[in-house]
Amino acid sequence: MKAGPHSGDSLEDIIKMKLEEQSKFGRFYWGYSGTLCHPYRVQKFAQEAIEKGIIPLLVLSPTNSAYDVGGTRKIVHEYSIDNKKWDKLPKGVHLWNCKFAVIASNLQKVDQYIDLNEYIVATEKKVCLLGEYIRYRVNKACAIFRGTSDKPSLTKISYIAELVPPFCIFLR
Repeated sequence: MKAGPHSGDSLEDIIKMKLEEQSKFGRFYWGYSGTLCHPYRVQKFAQEAIEKGIIPLLVLSPTNSAYDVGGTRKIVHEYSIDNKKWDKLPKGVHLWNCKFAVIASNLQKVDQYIDLNEYIVATEKKVCLLGEYIRYRVNKACAIFRGTSDKPSLTKISYIAELVPPFCIFLR
């Protein structure tokens, strides 16, 4: 997932807030919008990974592109696992201008590159290389490592974290 400035906050400020959440709750909530990583898809992907003995990861790639909604900050107060039963978010969770959130722990700063074409997109009906999928306005996906690539597509990774149950939630 690409990560950068959001609604007037720098990525560094956001990371600081997420580390505070992690310290307080043992997990943090990474908000986003869009339809490509719908919570049901992420929940299914993460559960299947766990069943195979794989720890599903949140991988954040830096971008300078700011997500801005014109200075308006719509604070999120409620969450749902199934989009039916809603509960209050814990006091101290910082989410705004987003529809969904992945839930993760063990947020770590890294300075590395990965080859996107060593992964395939896991939520599409046809097999697609991640490097072909992540471009233009597509900035997030669930992907599975497949091995070496014959046409590298390197991208910088700045942060990683482990997804934790319930993995992904709806917000309002």
